[in-house]
Amino acid sequence: LTLTAQELDNLGIELAMPTPTASVGGISARAKVVIPPAGEQVVSTIRAGSIAELNASIGDVVTEGQVLGKLQSSEFLALQRAYLDAFNTDVLARTQLRREHQLLSEGIISQRRLEETETRAKSAAASLNEYRHLLRLGGMSDQQVAELTEQQRFNDRLAIRSPITGVVLERMAAVGQRMDAMDPIYRVGDLSELWLAIQVPHELSAAVKVGMRVAVDGCAVPLPAEVVAVARAVDSITQMVVVRARLTTSNHELKPGQFVSVQMVTENETGAAVSLWSIPSRAVVRRDKQPYVFVR
Repeated sequence: LTLTAQELDNLGIELAMPTPTASVGGISARAKVVIPPAGEQVVSTIRAGSIAELNASIGDVVTEGQVLGKLQSSEFLALQRAYLDAFNTDVLARTQLRREHQLLSEGIISQRRLEETETRAKSAAASLNEYRHLLRLGGMSDQQVAELTEQQRFNDRLAIRSPITGVVLERMAAVGQRMDAMDPIYRVGDLSELWLAIQVPHELSAAVKVGMRVAVDGCAVPLPAEVVAVARAVDSITQMVVVRARLTTSNHELKPGQFVSVQMVTENETGAAVSLWSIPSRAVVRRDKQPYVFVR
């Protein structure tokens, strides 16, 4: 066909260059941005009490060990008293053990009496170590345990600390609220790694393979995720198969809980000798079930 520039303009014909691409084909689906199980933790307290203060709000960035709030607890006071009792018992047992070592060397006591004293000293040390670990689990730092040991003065407020570095996703308690042991107070998530939970109809799931790249509508990154697992079970209600994809870039700007439209594509496996090109769908003309493209 020979067309002048005026004829091209009158016919509304547009010209465009094909663009290189690394993928072909695809499966469209809906997905939810989720946090991996290991990256999400619920903050609770191992002691009952009432919330005295809460210092973190939803969206705050927190670090591991940071104090998120404080709890007033009579159980915590009892635990500190038990720790000090164990500490004083351990001091007494070690002092007695040193004295009886001296008495044995002088022939005043028997070997059996020394062995009994050694057993009591080991039991006292084990009890002290147990209560020290309980204080740490309750939220006391090593420095606070040392101050309690040295000053013999109780702390009436139990610190609520973040177990990981991340972002506060949910606050599940209020100041003044009565809390039982292990009641949830905060939910904290590590957003350094996110997944896409993709819902795929079971009749299409066989075409999904590990390693397929995933495009996300509205995402500035062309292929921000990669399929890492395909579930082997079908949801009995929705008849969907969950496909898990890991976001491999950090600038995707996706947020946990967000619903997105995705497309899983098959990368070009034909090798570097063959190039793949992308053109607008309206550039393809069909005649007798065959596709044609006009090239200038």
